[in-house]
Amino acid sequence: MGAHASLQTGHPEAVQPLSERDRVLLHAMLEECHHSCASAPDISMPWELPALSMVFGEPNRPIIPPIRPVLGYVEPPSGDVRTEGVVIVQPKATAFEHAISFNSKRTCHLPESEQLLLLIQKWEAVVSIEPRAFDLGVNVVDLTYEERLSVVRDVLGGKAIATIRQRLGQLGQYIKWATEEARRPPFPVTSELVKNYVRHLRNHDATFSKYTGFLETLKFSKYVVGLECDLEAFKSAWVSGIMRAAGQNRPLRRQSTVLTVDALLFLEALLEDSQVAGVDRYAVGVVLFATYSRARFGDLKSIASILIDEVPPNKEESIGFLEMHSASHKMRATGNRLGSHLPLVAPLKGLGPTSWGKTFIKIGKEVGLDMGKWDPYCPLLPAPDQMGAWTGRPTTSGEINRWIKQILLPCEFDASGFTPHGCKATTLAMLSKYGVEAEVRLALGHHQIRKGVAEVYARDTQSAPLRVLESMFRDIRRGHFQPDQSRSGMFRREEHEVNPAPAQDPGLVTDVPLPAPEGEYSPGSLAESWNLETPGIPAVPAAMEPSEAVDTISCNSDDSSSSSDSEADSCATETLEEQAKDMPEAHASAQKSIPKMYQHKKSKVVHYASWSGTAFTCGRQLTQEYRQCSERLVVESMRCQNCQRRVDSRTRDHDLENMEAVVKRSRRQ
Repeated sequence: MGAHASLQTGHPEAVQPLSERDRVLLHAMLEECHHSCASAPDISMPWELPALSMVFGEPNRPIIPPIRPVLGYVEPPSGDVRTEGVVIVQPKATAFEHAISFNSKRTCHLPESEQLLLLIQKWEAVVSIEPRAFDLGVNVVDLTYEERLSVVRDVLGGKAIATIRQRLGQLGQYIKWATEEARRPPFPVTSELVKNYVRHLRNHDATFSKYTGFLETLKFSKYVVGLECDLEAFKSAWVSGIMRAAGQNRPLRRQSTVLTVDALLFLEALLEDSQVAGVDRYAVGVVLFATYSRARFGDLKSIASILIDEVPPNKEESIGFLEMHSASHKMRATGNRLGSHLPLVAPLKGLGPTSWGKTFIKIGKEVGLDMGKWDPYCPLLPAPDQMGAWTGRPTTSGEINRWIKQILLPCEFDASGFTPHGCKATTLAMLSKYGVEAEVRLALGHHQIRKGVAEVYARDTQSAPLRVLESMFRDIRRGHFQPDQSRSGMFRREEHEVNPAPAQDPGLVTDVPLPAPEGEYSPGSLAESWNLETPGIPAVPAAMEPSEAVDTISCNSDDSSSSSDSEADSCATETLEEQAKDMPEAHASAQKSIPKMYQHKKSKVVHYASWSGTAFTCGRQLTQEYRQCSERLVVESMRCQNCQRRVDSRTRDHDLENMEAVVKRSRRQ
């Protein structure tokens, strides 16, 4: 990863800068090399073998020059190429290559529009089991398939994709039990079916969340989708006793650990380190913003606008704030209806001696995400590809979890119990130890303080709480407040107030920098640590699917629902296959020439079977890892492009042959 290559063409004065077309071609060639070899190859070439060394030359003087390893992430060149005359290529060690799932076709990596379309197709398959058991407001029995999809889309309107997916997975487990074990139609959900399924959960030692999840699923199905179900069965003495006993025996709550002061100082120092790849530095800035703004990473998937509130540099007490308006927050169903986004505000100066916010804004401009010219409703941290270029999809919670842990490897921080939600809890936990009132912490945590009209007319409820947050940061920088110590050693000043107010004269206060965190690192050790496989924090290869990576603790992660979503997908697909036999549009003439479709159980990629039935049209073999699927539960991004091109050309050839046959028959007549 530390290779250094130079490209020189003629005299330095004759060197011209790369055009946009040449730059695109260069990145395309490098990306193609990465697809073939993501790391330095560890193989023996033919001329290196003892038997063939005499043919190709002596070992010290080979006829064929040695092949250089494939370069890693290449930092874009800085400066003017015309004056330098030499294009310096500097590959750097990266952390994102161990966290991002490249070339994955999982449903959580599809665009939100296609995710929603796929979920609508699955819910339509569930409704097709017994349409008369659902009161959708429209009689869907005699409607066409496209019209039924439109009705289901309207019914699920306004619901979050994660909620729709979770309820579908839980309902799919119930459908599977009813059809395979109970041998009963799953709909309508009678009181007898509810009690029998609760008995099934009890016999399999289900956790308390299984019971509550089943109850919430039935409520969602009844009040949103209009399913006819008997919720009074949960009020019976027998079901209530089972759920009460399960609640008493539920396991202890596992909360994410929070970042320490040393870890935050390490991240701020890493943000200033120019030896680290730009993509990873930008990701560090996103982690710091999520921490200092008390935000979930789900809030950063769609940023409507960005406001940089920077004061003149002569004021040292508060140098400004970085404010972002989120359109993907947890309460957007209420907030968007009121016409407001969630404001996420972070001080530009954190716990370190320098301004992390200014550096973050500068790095964002260098990597192509200019916050001063922000494209509305784009993710703050898009998922990069293997070359470090930004893609359109937001980074998932599982990828962020692995990314943060990979970044924190050189730091002496135990990340085994850390999840991305710990970033939101870090400063809130510090404020609690600092003695801040609950109302201030509720406002900083983006929760309602239930002040009614006073909260409405305040216009800006975070202004005063942000001053308290800056006051705590100032005491941490001075060393007066150490939140990572025990209760008896948090405060180093006897006259310290429990809930201090901001200083009256900011000019009289000077910050005393904290000592550097223990365990200094160098760029070399940082690069080596990012490429090591540490026990408990597996380094995920680029080709590995997200379902194969195991997180220590899953909190708001898309990987936690992969098994239930797969179960619901299989159940809904099998149901739709049975229903499709009696649907008129399933026997259309255009469908006769299309071969069978098979979907990979993990990657979700869909292939077309060849006419032999043992392989696909793209050349891959049909194995047990694939299952037959319906075209109704497939979107365009999930199809194999090679299979699609060959099927399209074969269909056109078949249609041409039919047309020629018709012409020949007409001529004979």
